[in-house]
Amino acid sequence: MDMKQLRFFVGIVEAGSLAKAADRLFVAQTSLSEHVKALEEITETKLLNRHARGVRVTEAGEKFQPKDLLLQPGDRIELAEVGFTAACYGPVLVAIVWEAGWKEPLLLVSNLDFLPEAYGWYKRRFRIETFFSDQKSRGFYLGHSHISDTKHLDRLLIGTCLAYLWMVCLGAWVLQTGKLAWIHRADRCDWSLFRIGMAWIEFCLNEGLPIWIQFALSEQRSPKSVG
Repeated sequence: MDMKQLRFFVGIVEAGSLAKAADRLFVAQTSLSEHVKALEEITETKLLNRHARGVRVTEAGEKFQPKDLLLQPGDRIELAEVGFTAACYGPVLVAIVWEAGWKEPLLLVSNLDFLPEAYGWYKRRFRIETFFSDQKSRGFYLGHSHISDTKHLDRLLIGTCLAYLWMVCLGAWVLQTGKLAWIHRADRCDWSLFRIGMAWIEFCLNEGLPIWIQFALSEQRSPKSVG
């Protein structure tokens, strides 16, 4: 499959007509038609209906999925400057990556410009995914704030990030001081440090106990001299 086929199909859908898409993509209308026709033949799917005022996406075209591209393990597809969703958010980078050994391809949407950079950050996601879930549904429920002003959201995030650090340090302190059995079974614990810290706060509030407030678990060491 030629990358141009997918890029031209997206361009036609966004423009609403072959003429407008040709102007935006700086190609001839005949070339657009040929590439979309080739894409329809590859996928064995009718994607567009032509009419007097332009083109209309078929029902099959609206449900067009990465699996419909008949990709193979090892394939990568990259679309730059795409308008994402009906609101045309963007432009964003849309990419499909199918590594050898994977059961299905991965669809990436990123505000970064290049696929290697976006994919490189995605592969580090396991280090930050728990942080985002702790900020939202498993912790501070930021999604319920309904704050749209970016300045106010920035301040809120600074506060919750500091609180997150406190919860993690508090969870580590609970483990180090042998107090885990006070709030959870000590023989096996699948809670994160953040979850332990949150549970300890709740326990102290319910029992009227003082709460340990500190961000460092050990004294800071003076930096080594250089020279």
